[in-house]
Amino acid sequence: MKDGKKVFLLGMLILALVLAGCNSDSPEELSATAANFNDVINSIKAKPGNYVINLTGDLIDYPGALVETAGVNITVKGTGANKITWKYVDGKPPLFWVKAGKLSFENINLSRAVGNTQDWPLIVAEKDGTIEIKNGVVLSTDINVGVMSSGALIMSGGTIKNCGVWLGGGTFTMSGGTIENGEIGTNGSGLSITMKGGTIRGDGNGISLWGDSENCTVNISGGTISGNGGNGVVLDGKNDKLTMTGGTISGSGGDGIILGDESKNCTVTISGGTISGNGGTGVLLVGSGNTFTMSGGTIEKSKNYGLRLDGADVGFEKKKGAVIYGDSGVNKNGDGAIRVKCQKNDSNSLQLKVDAGKDDVYAAKINAGQTDITGKQGPNW
Repeated sequence: MKDGKKVFLLGMLILALVLAGCNSDSPEELSATAANFNDVINSIKAKPGNYVINLTGDLIDYPGALVETAGVNITVKGTGANKITWKYVDGKPPLFWVKAGKLSFENINLSRAVGNTQDWPLIVAEKDGTIEIKNGVVLSTDINVGVMSSGALIMSGGTIKNCGVWLGGGTFTMSGGTIENGEIGTNGSGLSITMKGGTIRGDGNGISLWGDSENCTVNISGGTISGNGGNGVVLDGKNDKLTMTGGTISGSGGDGIILGDESKNCTVTISGGTISGNGGTGVLLVGSGNTFTMSGGTIEKSKNYGLRLDGADVGFEKKKGAVIYGDSGVNKNGDGAIRVKCQKNDSNSLQLKVDAGKDDVYAAKINAGQTDITGKQGPNW
């Protein structure tokens, strides 16, 4: 090889290495101890960029930190055994408060200081802020809400236990980790909840959209909502939507999915996944104007019915491929597959569409107050 060609190739190699070293996506690694953590986070929290703060000690009775600059992306990372405890100080933020930018946590324990009586969440994200809970995180507190967000909340791993997640709006995405003994709740509007993986289990409900919620969406494609003392998923607002394409809702003390008394014009669409072994009904529609469509998936092993339609002007359509078991066999729903008991409404009736294993979808008109299809049987439902 001629010398000129060697020089050219060497120059190209050096240029490639320089460009690789200038990759702006690579985070800047910083190290912090308990003594200087505050100085480290304050030095970067207003400087857009990607940072990892490797915490090498415990941060005890920390008064809190504020992140409020767009484009700042900070990961606070421990060794797995490190812990940060929050102590309320008048005029200071919660443990971590994100007004803008992104703050992530990895391999670290987050909790409240002993005797700290302020009933505030540990972590708060406003509408322009993002919080991510990664692997190795244990966030635990003895108050009702441990994390509050109206921005973007991401849970890809870790554990939130003995406290709930309260969503005022924005988005919540769960692809891993566990929420234990604390439900995901909201009474906001326009919220989007996406569950791709992970587990929600514990004392109360799994996911709850309460009476003031409106135009919220819940999309479940994976993961498990299991063993909750209350219901699996509650929709009790207006124009809220639940779509289930995968995952499992099982072992709830109450119903798997319930559209409550205050719910109005809400929709449930199931094309996959399993609703199994719940202490009440698999899916219960109360409220008014609500609709349920099932084209796939399975409802089985409920203590009561697989599906109950108890609301006013409730719509139901079941397509071939969806399975609601009757009251016989190992997969049975204790009282039968479907019960219809609409509230009386003089001006309207219920239009019920059922595919009973045939190629066509046929309709049966159920007048308000009738129970003509109570106890329908068989896996072909």
